[in-house]
Amino acid sequence: MVSKKSLAHGGEAALDSLTGSAAAPPRPNRQNAATKRTQLHKFRSHRWSARETNRRILRGTRCAFCGKPTKKGTGVGLYYDPEHGSRFGGLAACGNVNCCPVCNYKIMSQRQNEISQALHACKENGYGVVFGTLTLRHTKADDLASIRKQLLEVWRNLNKQRAFVKLMDDFGEFGFIRAQEVTYSNVNGWHPHLHAFFLFEHDLSVKRVNEFGARFAALWLKTVERLNAKRAKAGLDADYAAPLIDSIGMPLAKNQIFKRVSLSDSGIDKYAAYCTVRKSVAFPGEDVISRMSHEIADSGTKVGKVKKHDDGRKVLHMNYWDMLEFLRQIGYTGSKKSPIFSIMSEKVIRTTLPPVTTTGIWSMLWLKSKPYSSCKGTLMNCSVAIQFLPMNARTDEETCAIVDEVIAYIKSTGVDYFVGPFETAIEGDFDTCMDIVRNCQLVGAKAGATHVMSYVKINYRPDGEVMTTEHKVGKYHPEDPELRGQH
Repeated sequence: MVSKKSLAHGGEAALDSLTGSAAAPPRPNRQNAATKRTQLHKFRSHRWSARETNRRILRGTRCAFCGKPTKKGTGVGLYYDPEHGSRFGGLAACGNVNCCPVCNYKIMSQRQNEISQALHACKENGYGVVFGTLTLRHTKADDLASIRKQLLEVWRNLNKQRAFVKLMDDFGEFGFIRAQEVTYSNVNGWHPHLHAFFLFEHDLSVKRVNEFGARFAALWLKTVERLNAKRAKAGLDADYAAPLIDSIGMPLAKNQIFKRVSLSDSGIDKYAAYCTVRKSVAFPGEDVISRMSHEIADSGTKVGKVKKHDDGRKVLHMNYWDMLEFLRQIGYTGSKKSPIFSIMSEKVIRTTLPPVTTTGIWSMLWLKSKPYSSCKGTLMNCSVAIQFLPMNARTDEETCAIVDEVIAYIKSTGVDYFVGPFETAIEGDFDTCMDIVRNCQLVGAKAGATHVMSYVKINYRPDGEVMTTEHKVGKYHPEDPELRGQH
């Protein structure tokens, strides 16, 4: 018989034949010092291991020499003092907050402390805090540097407007804390966006926050329209690129998100769900204000997340650190003597992450080095999808003429290929496909494309089963006689 006596959590209870009256032990609110110290050691080892992988990716940069002795003759020293503990001396520090996992942790830890102090001050003085996210529309073909430049251009232009100043004065805003974050997905490509804490002289109700967000989003969209109108008016002026190329993607109002941040004990947990998942600085059991500040300060070390798009698809969004961590786990060496993508790596990828992840990972590698050098000499079968866009073409006819030259070259190589509405697919062994991809750039340049954007997606097939163009046409276009003569 189970006791029906109501007991306080963690109290004592007598057990009958069943354990329904068992008292669960109380859960500690915070970790003890020994557990936290052990986790700190694990995180530090993880960062050092990630830096080793990072060196192999970013060869020849400052990041590649981070943590190495500054001078061979000087040596490395080990120091200790009660205030700062143990530390090394004589080692180089790159100071790259965006690419180095070790330097990112050092810099972001200090920034996190500063932001935490600001949020605590807001709580003590009764200030209001609103968390905002600002985005631009983009596609997979957009260049990361261009989108980041446009994002900051819209922000700077917005801050200069009288309407923006009036908006901030109407709500009593006296400052903000802003950071930029970049993620990648296989659907829409690079996704830079802004996170910001807006600080107000008094707390805002949910209704007032919604009013602030609606007016802010309207100004954000209007600023994009104004800048695009300026580009269209400039036309082909030497100071501007062609309007259709350099135009800023019009964002959606619903993607400009503003949330009221409640700094009371009862409201913090509701907001903390968005800000607690971290892999370096935050620890379970820390106060929520500290964890909230990671959304800004620790934007470089966030774990990737799966988001549901408007069409219902679940898409994995990754940042640089997610890609770096994955390469670390599969043992990426950067050696030119062995392929990047071994059979074991193929198995790890297919069992660990969704297929959409691989494009972002290998795009990162190929953008920073010769795309075919590490796999030269292998006979791995693959299917390559190529999107080729001559950026300097002024008319559709000129664009088609250049693309036709590239397709004619692909046809002359004798490989199986298929021309689709958005991309051209070629199939064969890795070396042949990579040589064709490289030569497509040269053929396009000879045809008049001085500025070319090309996107390459590679699907490896270790089992050797590559679908030929004839099979593909027979499967997807059995009734179209024109497509049967393309191989």
